[in-house]
Amino acid sequence: MIPPYVLVLSLGMVGAALLTAAAAEGRFDRLPEQQYLPASFEEPTVTCGHGGPEASRPVKREVASAFEARWYSSHWRAAQERSLYVASLAPGAEGTRTYRFTWLRSFHQPVVVRIDDQASGEMRLTATMLSGDGGFSPGRIARRVERVLSAAEAAALREAVTSSKVFDLAPADCR
Repeated sequence: MIPPYVLVLSLGMVGAALLTAAAAEGRFDRLPEQQYLPASFEEPTVTCGHGGPEASRPVKREVASAFEARWYSSHWRAAQERSLYVASLAPGAEGTRTYRFTWLRSFHQPVVVRIDDQASGEMRLTATMLSGDGGFSPGRIARRVERVLSAAEAAALREAVTSSKVFDLAPADCR
């Protein structure tokens, strides 16, 4: 007969191993449920120059389809990225600025780079690489780098954003 303490210890070790494996697979999520993109992104609001090769009249398209919204949101959630949409609705959000670049490569690890322009004037960079394939599943966080940009790096980024007028660009052919 197995002594009771051996049975309890064995079950505890199996449970700990299962919990560790689940955590390693990203099964535990520290973020609350959140909406990453506004529902209006799925409504046809962007006017494109043409409706396709055979069409000559402008058409309206959505900013992001339901599929794209789910795809990007799953990667942001796996990277433990907060919703910039929800953050923009919070009181005092005016004047804050965050830049996020999401690189979902078809057969390589997804990368999310975020730069937060803080009230102090500092810019904080957070770069996260996931373990999955961007065209398929996000996986879990494989690597994360966080650091404050130097004053020169922050000034160069601000100048690049201002001079490129990237936020004034209109969509080109909805691609």
